[in-house]
Amino acid sequence: MLSRSRLTSLLALMLALGCQRGGHGEQLGPIERLDPEVGTLGVFTFPYYTAIIPTSGGGAVAVYMRQEQRFRPLVYRRAAAAGAAFGAEQYLTPESMRDTISIVPDLRPGAAANELYLTWQARRQATGDKFVMFRRSTDAGATWETERRINSQPTSFIPSLATDADGGIYAVWVDERKHGFRLYFNRSLDHGQNWLAEDVSLEGSDEKYGVVVSVDVASDGKGTLVVVWEEDLGQGRRVHSVASSDRGATWTEPTIIDDGESRLSPSQPRVVFAGDRAVVVWTAAASGKSVRGELWSDASTDGGKTWGTDVLVSDVDGGIPPRFHLTVAGDTARMVFHAGLREGPWRVYYDELGADGTWRTGDALTTVSEGDGKFSNPRLAIDRDGTLYVTHEKHQKEVRLSRSTDGGKTWTGLSEPVYALDEKSGDDVHYPQVVVADGVAYVTWEVWASAKDSIKNLADAQNKTRPADLFVRRVTFPHR
Repeated sequence: MLSRSRLTSLLALMLALGCQRGGHGEQLGPIERLDPEVGTLGVFTFPYYTAIIPTSGGGAVAVYMRQEQRFRPLVYRRAAAAGAAFGAEQYLTPESMRDTISIVPDLRPGAAANELYLTWQARRQATGDKFVMFRRSTDAGATWETERRINSQPTSFIPSLATDADGGIYAVWVDERKHGFRLYFNRSLDHGQNWLAEDVSLEGSDEKYGVVVSVDVASDGKGTLVVVWEEDLGQGRRVHSVASSDRGATWTEPTIIDDGESRLSPSQPRVVFAGDRAVVVWTAAASGKSVRGELWSDASTDGGKTWGTDVLVSDVDGGIPPRFHLTVAGDTARMVFHAGLREGPWRVYYDELGADGTWRTGDALTTVSEGDGKFSNPRLAIDRDGTLYVTHEKHQKEVRLSRSTDGGKTWTGLSEPVYALDEKSGDDVHYPQVVVADGVAYVTWEVWASAKDSIKNLADAQNKTRPADLFVRRVTFPHR
């Protein structure tokens, strides 16, 4: 087994060797561990609770949770330019809130050049209070303005964020201030400087609706907003939505999106705008004797007021639950997802929404992963010239990166993994991500320590987490 100390030594050797030239012309930079002290990445039960974003000049900003005894403050590191190493770790959580657990930072570009927006949830263990926090940077993450609390009541869970080109920022979240878990909204129309004094409830009466489980929001950039969520009605889950055509000043009544055709409950809906079309994707899965994995989608052409017929994009009898990443470039919605039989193989697929509003399905899907294996957890990035990048795991031991220069028709993988653990290692690779700008891609991933090394008895299993580290590698491609 590859021990943590030996892993650290191996990484140090790789750093000393510097950049490597790949077989397809790409240049692989050194591997950097972002958490300065080994094993101090704060982890969470949800996937993708770290964030990275590219900045002008080929740089990047990475945000993650730092494990500090019982607390997890939010920190960041920044690479100022394409050839620069990441700078020192700095706090984003203010000193007055270092006694909180920070969860799932959402980092995205703002409306102005070099502007970044960041939201996260912070929970104070001593009181149980939960806050939705916001910070802005106007210099690509070099400095950050004073934090602002968005929610008016300290009862809020993880926020979802959307923005527009005029400095509008729209946040939605699940909230426990009423009976059960309800849905709330707040907004800023001036780049996050000012927010509504009171949060807005987006649901009907408590008697009509059930328990909100997850939520997402999208903006068309011109004033129209759509919010989607998964709600447990006591007899199965359904996907709901509300819409606004005036930047969140007024909202439609909630409507159900999914047609209820699947015998499985929908889960984890995500929404984007592709031109004038709102597009929603969700998964459905079953375990036990009736194992099945499904991926569904629906669309609206009237700003989320009404919805069409559900489309079954992927259906694997005996399959694992798909995990997808939905994004948009220009007027085209695109996604990647993994699917396959429970015993394998698992493959990573690419799909995009055609001009007629339909996804490719079945044999028409494009396979991104190469060969057979358990490929999982794909993430998609799109460069300004339209080049597509997908990173994913193999067997929780390798991080791979593939690239398409023809709009996703064909894919070429690197000549070597971005990162690979010894197959005999008890450590695992988790949740790779990729961002790209002007041919400079940054790939991040986590390495979790072997459970055998960190959890030795029942008490450890109940009270300990596996030490984890966050890594990044810069991959540069020649201009086309």
